[in-house]
Amino acid sequence: MPARPKADWAAIRADYEADILTVTEITEKYAVSGPTLYDHAERENWTLRHPAKLMGRRILVKRLMAMLERQVAHLEARMTGSDDNEVALLGHMARTLEKLVALDNKEETPKPDDKRRRDIDLLRQKLADRIEQLRENQP
Repeated sequence: MPARPKADWAAIRADYEADILTVTEITEKYAVSGPTLYDHAERENWTLRHPAKLMGRRILVKRLMAMLERQVAHLEARMTGSDDNEVALLGHMARTLEKLVALDNKEETPKPDDKRRRDIDLLRQKLADRIEQLRENQP
């Protein structure tokens, strides 16, 4: 039996502390067990994750997309035919995917900063004032 490759703990720590991948994804990526990972985290004083921590929309959407992908793969593996429950679940997953895509697109749409918004509002007001002056000066 070949020797098991040594885990790259620096890379594991970086992924763990970045808090983008789930612990399960990290353990699968580096072929280490959850308890081993947690032992290293505690022993080496890693920045521990906080479940109540608020995450950005981009990270949340990415994680939800990955979870949906796993659920679809799991469903495909156990599908037996055209069972009504399976069809309903697929429909629900499709709606969830639509919502996630909409959230992802919303995150990508840049929002004008406050200064730009004020400049636009000022320009709009100047145009409105000028149009009103032109109306008043018409015979």
